Amino acid sequence: MANEIKVTNEGLKNLKDELNFLKEVKRNEVVEAIRLALSYGDLSENSEYDEAKTEQARVESRIQELEEILKNVQVIEDHEIKTDTVNIGAIVSVVNLNNGKEFEYTMVGVTESNPLKGKISDRSPIGKALMGRRTGDDVPVETPAGRITLKIVSIRKLGRHKGRDFVFTVSGADSAGRQLAQMRYATGDVTTSYILNLSASTKGIQKKL
Repeated sequence: MANEIKVTNEGLKNLKDELNFLKEVKRNEVVEAIRLALSYGDLSENSEYDEAKTEQARVESRIQELEEILKNVQVIEDHEIKTDTVNIGAIVSVVNLNNGKEFEYTMVGVTESNPLKGKISDRSPIGKALMGRRTGDDVPVETPAGRITLKIVSIRKLGRHKGRDFVFTVSGADSAGRQLAQMRYATGDVTTSYILNLSASTKGIQKKL
């Protein structure tokens, strides 16, 4: 797909909700605003009419944009979100080795990007540099302020288990080089630890520790 846009399930829901709101609510509000403005008479000095028509153009443009995006989305299902490498949907904890500050990023597609909430796109400078890297990697990043190096501390993902939200975290490796992971419920209690079998044929949990 030439213009393929990757989104998480949450991102897809947000896009559909926005489109539905614009078509079912906002569009009608704008039409009513135009009707009201027309009732004022002379359009040559009718700022309300101009504002309503401008808003109508904005709404229709956004509707067209969302419909085009939804035609080209690739949904990243929860089971496709890996924790052995950084990918869309993963939650990545890093340390800036230049100043020692710690950050946490949720990797998302470009339509879900919100840096103020820690959601960064795979097309952003930091996101692009982190994609495909592993826990423990030192990742050089070119930023507008200069070159920095980020160390990946952990890679996690959110999930559901028996009706409860949990975080699945790859936290390192044992003496045999096998990667270790923990499943932690949202309340913070660790339920168990696992050895991960990350071979190409069987990416998943191998056994409990």
